[in-house]
Amino acid sequence: MTEVVLVLGSNVEPERNLDAAMVELKMRWTVLKQSQRYLTAALEPAPPYVNQAVLIDCQPGQELKPLLREIEAKLGRIRPAPVGHLCPIDIDAVASWPPLCVLDEKSWQASYLQLLMPEIMAWFADTPATTP
Repeated sequence: MTEVVLVLGSNVEPERNLDAAMVELKMRWTVLKQSQRYLTAALEPAPPYVNQAVLIDCQPGQELKPLLREIEAKLGRIRPAPVGHLCPIDIDAVASWPPLCVLDEKSWQASYLQLLMPEIMAWFADTPATTP
């Protein structure tokens, strides 16, 4: 199995939408860990986001992006975002393990992810290394 770090964000009823996203994620994959939720400034002029990291267990090589976009659409996400940059839910796969592989460099470097990094890195530190 492959562990993947997902980053969730919402600036529209964030607690409700993050909870709904977690239900959807748990229906599709095993959720191994969840971070705390943090209020962060939006990257564009928009209301602030609440962000959370989630570690899931999925099949190696599984194409996650279409599945994550399906969850976003189900929860009311419209692409591109309407005026005002309101986003009920955003879900990005940012890294996989083992070994650590950054999947989305832009998200990995984003300021909002820095709040989540201590928890994410602790998850990897707690995971036993695999041997060839």
